[in-house]
Amino acid sequence: MDIKRHIEVAKEINSSISKKCYKSDFMDGESRFCDSENITLAIDIFDTIENYHSGDFIAGELEPLVDFLNDSKKEIWLEIDGMEFHIISESAIDEIYQESFKEMVEDCYDIKPDNFPGFLIVNIDWEASADYVQQCDGYGNHFASYDGEELESSGYYIFRTS
Repeated sequence: MDIKRHIEVAKEINSSISKKCYKSDFMDGESRFCDSENITLAIDIFDTIENYHSGDFIAGELEPLVDFLNDSKKEIWLEIDGMEFHIISESAIDEIYQESFKEMVEDCYDIKPDNFPGFLIVNIDWEASADYVQQCDGYGNHFASYDGEELESSGYYIFRTS
């Protein structure tokens, strides 16, 4: 039985079953779980968030994270226990950070090229600028609007946004 179906069945039986129950079942090798590296990654990420938050999440909250990992996307925003988290893959964080940094600076200082005549346009090395700021402040100061914390787990960065 795959994780989605298992979660659906568990919700019908007991809607408050925690993710820790799934984790222990999975780690014990219960056959009702598909043998997936992504489930292990999702559990590791949830453990990191639980340690940060000191909470115990409902197992159904694990499903969107497993879907995200299965789809090999670069980033996801998840609501977990009333909190919002932005999760970004380690392989894509520099690219996402650079683009987000550029948008923030252009919006803040209204320096979009369309707003200036050609002779006033200044070329900005966005990669070098973003790298410098990231080295000084880290990723958390930019992405984690809630508290500036930067969490890492299994090749993913985790940021609380609300």
